[in-house]
Amino acid sequence: MARVYDIISRLENGNQKPVVKIDADHEFKINNSKAAAFRIMALSEDEVIKEDERLDGIIKVGLGSEAFEYIENLNLTMPSYTLIINAIMAAIADVELEEIEEEAKKGRKKPR
Repeated sequence: MARVYDIISRLENGNQKPVVKIDADHEFKINNSKAAAFRIMALSEDEVIKEDERLDGIIKVGLGSEAFEYIENLNLTMPSYTLIINAIMAAIADVELEEIEEEAKKGRKKPR
């Protein structure tokens, strides 16, 4: 008899959108769809785009325009923006935030 791989529950769980909580009153679903993931990867790897445009683009694709506008109005520090970007990247990779932060630290320590 042929094998049957029942992945129904995994697909159902996998289709639930992760959420990032910005503050006590604001949380946003992270778009971790295939299309969003490829768009974010393209933004991350584009060497022509300015860094601020890259960060803005990742937030807009990952969280949506409404979230982007809210975050912009908070006047956050650069480390706070990095934290938000890392949360988006963790959701896309389906890993813990700490894993993404550790990878980022390793990348900064490499000699140039």
